[in-house]
Amino acid sequence: MKRLFIMLAVLVLALSAVFAVAGCTESVEDAEAAYDEALAEFGTAFTDYASLDMYSTTDEVNEATDALQSAASDLQDAAADYDEAATDNLESAYDDLEKAIDD
Repeated sequence: MKRLFIMLAVLVLALSAVFAVAGCTESVEDAEAAYDEALAEFGTAFTDYASLDMYSTTDEVNEATDALQSAASDLQDAAADYDEAATDNLESAYDDLEKAIDD
C-alpha cells in the first residue's frame, strides 16, 4: 500500500513537471515573442533585399545588405535566447522532479 502511494505521488509530480514545461514560464514566452519579432524583421529585410534590381543604386544595395545582415544576426541571437530559456525551464522542471522523488 505504501509503495502504491509513493508511485502515485511520483506520477503526480512527473505530470506536474510535464504540464509546467508545456505551460512555459514567462521568460520562455518572452523569448518566443522576441524570436517571432526577429523572424518578422528578417522576413521584411529579406523581402526588401530580394526586391533590388539592376536599377537599384549602390547605396540601396548596401543599405539592404546591411539590414539583412543585422536582421539575420538579431534572429540568431533571439533563437539562442529562446533555446536557453526553454532549456532552463526544462532543467528546472527536471530538478524539481528529482527533488520530489528524493524526498
